[in-house]
Amino acid sequence: MNYRLFLFLFLGLFALFTTGGCTSPRYIRGTKIPDNKKNKEIIGIIEKYRRAMINKDIPTILEVTHPEYYQPKMSNDDTPYDYKGLIKKLKIRFKQLKTVRFDIQYRKIKWSENKIGVEIFIEASFMLEIDKNKEWRKKSDYMRIDLRKHQGRWRIISGL
Repeated sequence: MNYRLFLFLFLGLFALFTTGGCTSPRYIRGTKIPDNKKNKEIIGIIEKYRRAMINKDIPTILEVTHPEYYQPKMSNDDTPYDYKGLIKKLKIRFKQLKTVRFDIQYRKIKWSENKIGVEIFIEASFMLEIDKNKEWRKKSDYMRIDLRKHQGRWRIISGL
């Protein structure tokens, strides 16, 4: 066999085998979350919730919320609430809410057999009108949204 041909084939095969496994993993844009169909589905659900909050769209929020939703007490001033309590809370807050900016950074998605935990960082600013007084508020915080399947679809079970 010709030496040049052998060297060409050897270098070609060497390049093929050494670079074939070196492709870097693909991530969902702007995150360190692997880009796959399941992760995109979960982010899509939370994005639907985020847009519904901006649009003050209670039916859409409830569409992505699990009927067994439960939010435990998060601070001394807070009280725990369930699905019905969420509806009441949204109606009250949306009457007061005049404008909102709401961004979410997706940090991590943790999968288990029947539950998904999504670690996020939120930045929100909004204007509330309470007793004809308008005030701007801002919230930035790390949070976790949990999802569980209901009737074959992932829905938010806590963390709103």
